[in-house]
Amino acid sequence: MSGVKNNPKNKIYYTDTDCIVVDGELESQFIGKELGKFKLETIYKEGLFLAPKVYGGITTEGKEFSKVK
Repeated sequence: MSGVKNNPKNKIYYTDTDCIVVDGELESQFIGKELGKFKLETIYKEGLFLAPKVYGGITTEGKEFSKVK
């Protein structure tokens, strides 16, 4: 996680224990199925990140969603 958070190329919109939302693509070394790597779940067209575990938005496919824990 620190390799992504400390990279000045990444503008971070949201992060918690096991996820991160940035304004571009992550370097391939950080993505994979191995333990400790990220998997791409969603590409957002618009997003609203209110608090830890509270966010929502619209995907590039036009699907609206919200997450609240």
